[in-house]
Amino acid sequence: MKIEKIKVENFKGIDYLEFKPKMMNILIGRNNTCKTSILQAIDFTHNNYKFMVNNIEYPTKLINFNSKKTEIQMELSDEKKEKLLLKRPDEIILRKDINNKILLVLEQIMNDFLTSKKSDISKSKIKEKIKRISQELTKKEIISELIIDSVLVRYNTEENIYYLISSKKLRKILKPLFKDIGLEIPLGIFEVYFEEGLNNISLYNKENQKKIKFLEENSKVFYIGILNSYFEFIKDEKDKIKIQKIQEIIKKYDLVENLERFDWDAIVFNSKQGRKQIPYEFMGDGFKKMVELLAVFNLKNIENKVLLLEEPNSFMHPGYTRELIKLMLNLSKVMNVQLFITTHNFDLIEGFFNEESLSKKEVNYLKKELLILRTSKNKDIFVPKLIKYKDAVMESKEIFMDLRGL
Repeated sequence: MKIEKIKVENFKGIDYLEFKPKMMNILIGRNNTCKTSILQAIDFTHNNYKFMVNNIEYPTKLINFNSKKTEIQMELSDEKKEKLLLKRPDEIILRKDINNKILLVLEQIMNDFLTSKKSDISKSKIKEKIKRISQELTKKEIISELIIDSVLVRYNTEENIYYLISSKKLRKILKPLFKDIGLEIPLGIFEVYFEEGLNNISLYNKENQKKIKFLEENSKVFYIGILNSYFEFIKDEKDKIKIQKIQEIIKKYDLVENLERFDWDAIVFNSKQGRKQIPYEFMGDGFKKMVELLAVFNLKNIENKVLLLEEPNSFMHPGYTRELIKLMLNLSKVMNVQLFITTHNFDLIEGFFNEESLSKKEVNYLKKELLILRTSKNKDIFVPKLIKYKDAVMESKEIFMDLRGL
């Protein structure tokens, strides 16, 4: 899959952005100029399950503060189109929807509580308390407060419509209400029921967790964020075959000289002073980042997919950065992986234009398939600039100053 065109309107800090990506897209700019927001726009539009899960706390913050509607559109290489629409909902329609859902959720709580929990409270008392909660929650002012922090979510077709209600606002409303009524059910249980019932998200259901895992494994867009553990899916796995493959990767890229054995406990290698063992957690952050990236690239099925990388070479030694550039070139050219990369690192940018360290084929590929998207802000207005390979060489000094925040 390849993204042929992206159009973003009023998403977070992005007022308007439209461009045709290449196979290798590098996003540069100072802090708070929406580089990560561009990655999220791509990720959320393709992976709608992730959007619903990740934005349940503050859904309205995704819509640009100057607008009432967000729209993201992507045209794909297989002639498909993907679209994400967010808008502040019609109050009358949403009021009716929320009111109905509140009643259904309370009924579910009552049925589950009466059948599964031992309590000294009589059934009639529980029903009476649930009824009082229902009366309080469906009051006009409470529903109005929920509506303020909610968004309508529509994917691709008009049939797929959701209302995303802020779970933070929900907790704020529920806590004093249940305390006053004195219902002896933990608040956390109510949060689970209401988050699922109002937002159509069953995060706590095992079947839905399996479904989300299946969607993640089969997604065509794979996001690696700077704050994420790159490697959780492998570290959690005590698979000897995977550990063996990682060991082979370290040897292939010569990341540890004379490596004898690798696992998550320690790295064993031979030196002039004899056999040495160092705990993996004691290794440098740059080394661990490189190992984990290599493992993700080699062990996860990313062929013919879109890879979103946030600051991939942070903490890396320049030597590792050079190897990372070669690796990403190989992924794009050989495995047909489309890359979107955010960075503040000049070594990474410079490496793509250092023709002495690259083969002629690699340089020709970059001239054709490299695009730099430079982001900036002018009085809170998002200002993007698209720079092709030849122009980037001419503007290298200006790019360097921008990366350094000068």
